[in-house]
Amino acid sequence: MTFRSEEKFVEIPEVSDDGVRNLTIRRIEELTLQLIKEISSRTFPKLIYKEARKGGRVAELEDSVEQFRNRQTSARNLSDSALNPLTSFDSSKSLSWLVDDEETPQNAQNPVNKDLESEKDSDTGRSITVDFRRKQSRKNLALLVTLMSHVHKMLINRTSKTRRSLYYELQSERNSARLAKNQRILDNAVNHVASLLECPPWQLGFTATSKGLVCGDLSLTFSKEDLVSCEVAGGVLIPQNVNRVTSARTSARYVLVVEKDAVFQRLIGEECTQYLNCILVTGKGYPDINTRMLVSFLGNKLKLPVYVLVDADPFGIEIMCIYRYGSATRSREDRQLALPGARWIGIHPSEFSALGLSSKPLAAPDKAKIAALKSREYVDETILDQLQLLRTGKVDIEAVAGLSSRFLTTVYLSSKITAENYL
Repeated sequence: MTFRSEEKFVEIPEVSDDGVRNLTIRRIEELTLQLIKEISSRTFPKLIYKEARKGGRVAELEDSVEQFRNRQTSARNLSDSALNPLTSFDSSKSLSWLVDDEETPQNAQNPVNKDLESEKDSDTGRSITVDFRRKQSRKNLALLVTLMSHVHKMLINRTSKTRRSLYYELQSERNSARLAKNQRILDNAVNHVASLLECPPWQLGFTATSKGLVCGDLSLTFSKEDLVSCEVAGGVLIPQNVNRVTSARTSARYVLVVEKDAVFQRLIGEECTQYLNCILVTGKGYPDINTRMLVSFLGNKLKLPVYVLVDADPFGIEIMCIYRYGSATRSREDRQLALPGARWIGIHPSEFSALGLSSKPLAAPDKAKIAALKSREYVDETILDQLQLLRTGKVDIEAVAGLSSRFLTTVYLSSKITAENYL
């Protein structure tokens, strides 16, 4: 059952980012100068952030990603001399900081909170003020300024580095080793610097080490005429610079995103990409930015339908929601990566009985995740119904795949896609 479709080709005009780059450099320099002036005058700046309703904490900024895109378009038309030094943001509104809570267990008191003053806002969550007279706040400021200095150097020299290599650099420097105790704190800080500078994190020069894989009829061309063919046995690592794609070519009918590498490799063994004429993608669990950027590119630029196959458990459903709506711990950059039209092809809790599957009981983390998902604004009635059914037990993709030889490819996926049986 191989369906060939007309080849699709899309060209992405290569646009110089000099204007945006120069604007970001100018913002870093102006913000640093402002901090120096305030500290020199013995004025301790207060940084403000809000607790996002989606989960996690994001900066209190007034510009949206759409406004950033508009600034990008304008900045590209500006020369260095034309950049107005007064384009810097109002530090009283934009100066904000992200406190890392991820190391603190749920329901435990956050040790940082004792240095914070909070005020409840029913619409946007808590408004937190960080006073730099306090020890933790000084540490946060030092990390923020250190990261901006690395960004400034990379933008000036037109270089890049991975977040992992940056972490090891900081650990090797005597004065920086204590600023980020682990990679997660550093990643959170990088995301916040991006919010502070009003740009997506990938504009800063940091690259994330890809972990996702792609396999199928897809060719990507990059700005330096580098060609990546994805028709490789076992799949290829998703490129780090998907945002630099200048053209793409495919004859595939749709994209199939699977949660786990084991299922990805199993589908390749079942010749799924040929049988269903699809592009197969996996983020190996929770997807990184590169994987989500590629899926978004395939859905938005190549206009391919995107189907998502995940375990029928709370964490699988959350992974599907990340592709469709974005991560709960980010908000701004996710608007560019989210794909609201992504189709949840399975596994659905409502299918357990029809497929003759025996579910496994939920563990405490599963029940906690269900409660958390139900509180998310984007969770609609359809997902809520599936979450309710899930309370009786969970099933993984492998249980469905094991019903018979090549069952996933030739029966389950093919029939559901043909019947448009997705949520």
